[in-house]
This record gives sequence, C-alpha cells and structure tokens, in this order.
Amino acid sequence: MKPISWARIETADGQYSATSMDGFYELVLPSGTFVIRVIAPGYAEQVATVAVTSGSSSSIDFYLEQSRTPIPEYPALAMPALMALALAMALMIAKRRIRAGAPGSPP
Repeated sequence: MKPISWARIETADGQYSATSMDGFYELVLPSGTFVIRVIAPGYAEQVATVAVTSGSSSSIDFYLEQSRTPIPEYPALAMPALMALALAMALMIAKRRIRAGAPGSPP
C-alpha cells in the first residue's frame, strides 16, 4: 500500500483537512460523534464514524481502493483524442510548408 497525497478528509458538519504527500492528515474536533468521509480522485470514497471525547487523541487509518472510474478531469478518451489532434495539426503544418516551399522542406 502507498500513501495517497491530497486526499480530502471531511466531516458532515463541514470541517476538513487534506493529506500531505506522505498520506498524513490531522483534524482537531470537539467532543462528539462524527462521520468522517475520505475522498480522493480515482479512489472509492470511504466513510467512518468516530466518537471523540474531551482531551483524547485518536489515530484512524483509511485504506482506499482504486475505483476503476476515470477521473472526471481526465476522461478515458481524452489523451488519445489530444494525441490525434496534435498529430493532425503537425501534418497540416508540414503540408503547408511543403506547398509553400519553405526552407528545410523536402522538394
């Protein structure tokens, strides 16, 4: 298992934290019972209920599994589509240079 950087840890009442590069996080909560949710792009969300007593300290580790769902910012077909677009543009530029007789273009 490897630590997940920048996962978001949040409570239902809006308190939140983010993990550091080594997967460490810290939340300071008042006494009470809290539902804690962990969210990280590309991973299945995990939820835990925690009871906090005054003056106590607790350590909770979360083990997130990959969700197998593409990250919304990077749809599954985005990279091949961008590569195809870049190749098409490069070919168009090369074709224009050949037609214009630009220096360095084949005769």
